[in-house]
Amino acid sequence: MSDSIDGKRAIVLDSSAMLALLNHEKGGPFVAELLADVNVTSYAHSVNLVEVFYDFGPHGDPQNLINAERAIAALQRAKVIERSEMDGEFWRDVAFLVAERRSHAPRPEKPREQPRLALGDAFGLALARRLNCEFVTADRTEVEPLHDEGLCRAVFLR
Repeated sequence: MSDSIDGKRAIVLDSSAMLALLNHEKGGPFVAELLADVNVTSYAHSVNLVEVFYDFGPHGDPQNLINAERAIAALQRAKVIERSEMDGEFWRDVAFLVAERRSHAPRPEKPREQPRLALGDAFGLALARRLNCEFVTADRTEVEPLHDEGLCRAVFLR
């Protein structure tokens, strides 16, 4: 269970969670339930919103830009609160999380694959750590080792 902010459960949404909702993918209904719950306050870091925005394709195509704007508007209507932390303590935590993940040994089933953490995931995780709440994501491979070590609290969509 997450710690509360203003008496409500607080969560941070990764771009993968927001895209699952917007694209009607597996895990999307779970995200919809969280956003509909009046006892949950949902946050997203600006960097994760950037990922959602650019996922709708090249913006040279006017329809892609319209769809990207609609996606962000839908998240705003769902009361996802944008946070844009970038102070020194915050970006140092982002860097720590990326470096920590890279320091792990490769998975036995993929011994040549270097462990990594996407920068967007690191921003979302650092925000969840700052707010002392859960990070909602579909990125199990990258995030689960940090969760297992107690460096974050994550809820996985798949």
